[in-house]
Formats: sequence, C-alpha cells, structure tokens
Amino acid sequence: GWVCVAAAGALVQRAAHDAYVLPLVAPLCLLAACLGIDALDRWRGGPARVLMGAAACLGMLFPAYAIVMGVLWGGHVRMVRDAARIITERARHPGESAGLYVGDVDIALHLLTKEPPVSRFFYPMHLQCPFPLPAGIDQEAEIRRIMARAPRFVTLRDPARIATCTPPDRRALLQGFLDAAYAQIGEAGRSGEVRVYELREGMAQRLRAR
Repeated sequence: GWVCVAAAGALVQRAAHDAYVLPLVAPLCLLAACLGIDALDRWRGGPARVLMGAAACLGMLFPAYAIVMGVLWGGHVRMVRDAARIITERARHPGESAGLYVGDVDIALHLLTKEPPVSRFFYPMHLQCPFPLPAGIDQEAEIRRIMARAPRFVTLRDPARIATCTPPDRRALLQGFLDAAYAQIGEAGRSGEVRVYELREGMAQRLRAR
C-alpha cells in the first residue's frame, strides 16, 4: 500500500523533476528487505540466493539514488532558504501590502516566510506552464488578477539560468508587472537563479489600474 501511494504521488506530480521519485525510496527499500526475508524463509537453495541477490541490489540501488539526489536537491533547498531569508528580513519593515506570489520556485516559501498565498492556484506551474485547468480558467487572466491585488513580494526564476516550461509570452506578462511596480531586492541560489522582488512604495494603485 505504501509503495502504491508513493507511486501515485510521483505520477500526480507529473514527473516534472527526477527528485519527485524520492518518496518511493523508503517503501521500495522496505519492500526489498521484506522480499529478502521471505525468500530466505521459503527457499534455502538456488532460488533464495537469486532473490537475495536481487533484493541486495535493490537495497543498495535506491539508497544510493537517494544520496545522489539529496546532494543534487540540496542546492534547491539552499536556494529556497535564501529566498525565504530575503523575504523575511524585508517583511519586518512596514509595507503597503501583504502576501507573497510565488511566480516560480517553490511553495515552501509560504511556510518559511509565513506570507499567505494570493491565489488559490498557489502551485506556480499551474499558471506558469501550459497544464490543463478546469474549464473557464484562463491562466493569463488569473496572473493579471493576482498582480492587481498588489502582493508585496514576488519570486521568479531567471530563465537564462534554469529552463522552465513557462511560455515566453506568459513570462513577459509577469515580467511587465514587475518592471512597472517592483524592485528586485535580492537573488537566491548558488548562481542567483531566483530573483526576489518587492512592491515599490506607492505602486499598489498603479497595479490595480493596469
């Protein structure tokens, strides 16, 4: 059951990144151990050795994969923490508006900064990428509605450094709002691939009028 649920979770994530398979590591390792124990109990001859060898391979393969992906994913974790630190430090100062729009990066920023989402579509890829949404939902119209609410903070990846599934015109739409009313207050990540923006003073009304 654990394996099935973890596999379903990976499929729901649409396999956008390799790291989404990590929830499968623990149940697969447990399953490998169970198979080995069962094989040892049932057969003491050649079949047991074959199954034990296969179980050992699985037992070594998935932890190794988890370690490798942990090293690779560690850069992402540091990037999100850096972005959260920038937002948290600025949030201590008075601002016109509240809220965070994670235009791209990771929704964990809402938890780390305690800044509330400004849309029910708080998973960035639902609006940034050409994923199918319920009938009547226009992604670009939703982005305009979000920005009209003048969220105080916005995060966005640098497309020159990290490839995303965002169409250029949709990226240009959001960047237009940022250029008109926001100031970049920092970069996160080892190569500065995530940009953090803050609403400039007196610009909330301009956004609502766009």
